[in-house]
Amino acid sequence: MIIKPGEWLFISTMKCATNTLYKALTEPEVGGLWAGGKNFHALPRAYVAGKKGTSVCLRLAPLHWTCCRNPYSRAVSIWASTCLNKENTERYDAKRWIQKQGGDPADFADFARHVLARPDAKLRVPFLWRDQCSWQDQFIHDVVLKVENIEAEIAELLGLELELPQENTSPHADWKSYYIDPEIREIVREWGWADFKRFEYEP
Repeated sequence: MIIKPGEWLFISTMKCATNTLYKALTEPEVGGLWAGGKNFHALPRAYVAGKKGTSVCLRLAPLHWTCCRNPYSRAVSIWASTCLNKENTERYDAKRWIQKQGGDPADFADFARHVLARPDAKLRVPFLWRDQCSWQDQFIHDVVLKVENIEAEIAELLGLELELPQENTSPHADWKSYYIDPEIREIVREWGWADFKRFEYEP
């Protein structure tokens, strides 16, 4: 989370321009602070005293905002950062799980079949593969901006003219190329159905 005390709180949603926004919002001219660690002084006392897992439901600023992304695009990005990024050692269990099912972690279709379509998958950190609604419903948020139009929507919401080059881009092709197989499109459609409805993306 990034907070500008007394004004707004940005709550990240995984694989929704998080690194790009963290960098831009903490620039000195913007004035955002990391909402934690040495910046606890910037947060209400209730947050500091709150128990782990409950403090996220408190209001920390007049405006709470977050982002969403087309679920088809987001699914591909989650797969790439999980299975193609060799530096991401935290998610090795997903690769091993796919292999145990006879699949190839480097194949998005197998990631969809064995992770996104399998809520029973034995994974150490299953929350990483949640849809956006279940992720965001943990928090208080007033506004959800779309990654696809993020610069214009931030300008309208906060009055900030930001240039947002992509940070930490995952190594994959255009997301549309992964949905030639109707089976895979249907798996991701079902996985992200709540997101398609709430955020008004075309399923």
